[in-house]
Amino acid sequence: MLKYPCKGGDSMPKLTKEFDQVKYTREYHKTHYKQLAVVFTKAEAAEVEQAAQRAGMSKSAYMKKAIFEKIEQEQ
Repeated sequence: MLKYPCKGGDSMPKLTKEFDQVKYTREYHKTHYKQLAVVFTKAEAAEVEQAAQRAGMSKSAYMKKAIFEKIEQEQ
C-alpha cells in the first residue's frame, strides 16, 4: 500500500487554501481575452439590440459575427 508523506502517513494532505473560482476566472480572462469598447448613440445602440434580439443572439455575439464577416469580405 502506497503511503503519503503527511501526518499519519495514510491520507492525502488537505488543502489549506480553498480554490477561488472568481479569482481564477478573472485571471483566465485577463490572460486570454482582450475587451474592446465600441461607442454608439442611443438610437444606434437600440438598433443593434433589436437586430441581435431578432437574430436570437447576444449583442456581443451579434457584433462579433458582423465584424468577422466584414473582415472576411475585405480579404
